[in-house]
Amino acid sequence: MKLTKPYLKRKALLPETKPQVNHLKALLQYAAVLLSLATALLYLFGYVYYGTYLSFWGLPENLFPLSKDQSIISGFFRTLLYSVTMLPTLALIMCLLAAVMFATFVSIYRPITERFSSFFSHFKSKMVPALRRNVAITPLHDTLMDTIGLIATGIGVFILAIAAVGLSCAWVDGQAKKDASKEHTEINSGKETNKRFSSRATLYVKNESKAFDTYSGHLIQSSSSHIALYDKDKGMMVFPLSSVSRIEIPENKVGTIK
Repeated sequence: MKLTKPYLKRKALLPETKPQVNHLKALLQYAAVLLSLATALLYLFGYVYYGTYLSFWGLPENLFPLSKDQSIISGFFRTLLYSVTMLPTLALIMCLLAAVMFATFVSIYRPITERFSSFFSHFKSKMVPALRRNVAITPLHDTLMDTIGLIATGIGVFILAIAAVGLSCAWVDGQAKKDASKEHTEINSGKETNKRFSSRATLYVKNESKAFDTYSGHLIQSSSSHIALYDKDKGMMVFPLSSVSRIEIPENKVGTIK
């Protein structure tokens, strides 16, 4: 079928339709990536805090494992606490941003810009001819410099990201040691303020004579298979949960293991 000239003319006058971009879909994709990264960081912070806390008390992680959900929740609270303690630094950053804004305003003030412009124009009139006579820049040099700049930028961003994560993990590690040391000091001194981690407890442990051995101390950690009790005279004691028939905690009255 041969197209007539009027048809071709009408077709040429029609506006070209551009493919529509789904901005919402792109936004959701970026949000999903950021959410995944944030979740991974929270899990890492929670894992570091819990591992350091157990290590201070000498408890093996394989006996007191932390689930992924618990790691993420713990990391969230560590991050929230970190944000609160960083308020003075954030205030300093805001002051620096205000200084940058003021410097930007000064840089666009016409009398100042004209004075700097005249100075750089004089400098440019002296340097550019000398460079043109002695330096030859080819398109290959431009491409090479662009490639090197792109690679250097990627490496710099990667190093900064690793440094930020490393410093954050070091801070979380220090906070875990600080909290555990504080609880240890409070237990040994008898002046307890953190009831959640230093609750007094009494365990009734089964023995071969069908009686019970009684152990008293501070309940440090528990899992689905073991329970850790600390006494300032006996030190850390770890019992399989299957051998514990009864737990007495003053705050929770009495707990019975079936």
